[in-house]
Amino acid sequence: MIPPDEVSISSTPAATVPTHEPFSPPPEVTTEEVVTTPQTEAPTSNEPPMTETPTDRESIFS
Repeated sequence: MIPPDEVSISSTPAATVPTHEPFSPPPEVTTEEVVTTPQTEAPTSNEPPMTETPTDRESIFS
């Protein structure tokens, strides 16, 4: 009787934990991927324009 009871109790919390766990990982994984993609592309794409922007601005300012 103890083993079946423990299995039933473990099954209840386990079902609730997996249901909540999958919900949390998706948003975190998506946010991390989105943040990592833009961050890696932003600096690479921003580096060349950033260097040209100040130079162009200085020329226009002069």
